[in-house]
Amino acid sequence: MTESLFITPTRRDGFMASIRGRVLELEDPTDRLAPTPDELVILSVASDVAWSARRLLRDHGITDQVNITATWRTVGDPPKLADVGVTVSVPPMVETVKAALLSALEERAAARSLDDPPRVELSCR
Repeated sequence: MTESLFITPTRRDGFMASIRGRVLELEDPTDRLAPTPDELVILSVASDVAWSARRLLRDHGITDQVNITATWRTVGDPPKLADVGVTVSVPPMVETVKAALLSALEERAAARSLDDPPRVELSCR
């Protein structure tokens, strides 16, 4: 399946991205208030893990309260993402469900990664 998105300049100094009829405003990343391209990549992987975790929890009849923390480093010149980690905080659950959830989320994160898959950790609160 081929999909596309469109990025066009705004009247100000940014861009508008259109994806499947939704519009995102992309500010200049040198302005520390706007996310950088690296942060947007991490955000997309982390949000995919969050949605996947929520679906899996619902499938097991577990409350779907999911919190995500993502961490990463940049290395080299030009900078490259490295050591990406995603911690998924979920309600307490039995170990067999926890193991299945972690395995599914690791697979999902690896499938969405560009090079090295992110580390996925599960934390029950």
